[in-house]
Amino acid sequence: PTVRAIKRQLTKRILKKLGKLASEQPETYSLFWAQFGHVIKEGIQEDPDNRDLLIELLRFKTTRPVDELPTSEDIEPVADETRAWRSLATIKADMGTKQESLWYLTDVNSDRIERSPMLERFRAQTIEVMLLTDPVDEWVMMHVQTYEDTPLKSVAHGDLPQMDEDGEDPISEAAHSQAAPLATWMSELLSDEVAEVRVSKRLTDSPSVLVNQQGAMGANMERILAAAQQSVDKQQRVLEINPDHPMVQTLARLNGDGKTGIEPFARLLLDHATIIEGRIADPSGFAQRLQTLMDKAAEAL
Repeated sequence: PTVRAIKRQLTKRILKKLGKLASEQPETYSLFWAQFGHVIKEGIQEDPDNRDLLIELLRFKTTRPVDELPTSEDIEPVADETRAWRSLATIKADMGTKQESLWYLTDVNSDRIERSPMLERFRAQTIEVMLLTDPVDEWVMMHVQTYEDTPLKSVAHGDLPQMDEDGEDPISEAAHSQAAPLATWMSELLSDEVAEVRVSKRLTDSPSVLVNQQGAMGANMERILAAAQQSVDKQQRVLEINPDHPMVQTLARLNGDGKTGIEPFARLLLDHATIIEGRIADPSGFAQRLQTLMDKAAEAL
């Protein structure tokens, strides 16, 4: 008991010392974090008694570039000059007035996470998103679900709330309504491949994206477990389509007119969503669908 008590006291003292270093010398702490941050992250799960202290020591890269930060307190003086290490406290302090959650995205591929279509609406609304590329981040977020009464939510899970502070404009509202029957039709068409198809609130530029069902295991966690040779049941995901994209609008119009033969073009939206993730389930089928689209385009020239 005495040894355990000494261990608890020493651990707490070291964590408080690190907290003071982070507050008074953020650049020095950033160097420490770059080398030993994974140890702090593991403590979130393994040391619940000190979780509150450990949470204050966490640092994250985000979608907010260094040159857009209001201060230089979190800037990391090492190789990556476009992204700063940010604490939950500073991210929360910079939240928009109507922002109700802190957002994050997990993906072990650092290049893919930067290009993810899931970030499009957040970037358009200048909402900061934490970019988590360390495999242990999945377990961290399981144990850190709120920060100072503000929920932490995954960009990749579930449907999104209305994010435009002034409400949806009439043109987007009309596009959303016109795309809804297409989404219903595609849900039946792709019922073996996806859990459902719905009109997206995430997308501004891309035609489609795959997201995780609310409460289900995410695709990133599946990849992590598969890399560790652990068998997991593959989760069906949700295909979201962008009602403002020309291809979706054309398909919505043709579907509304009762046009036949549009199935290959609808399936291209699923192809696009899988390719952007760096995979494709049916290469030969995709090639045939792409050929059909190219033939149609050539006829229209």
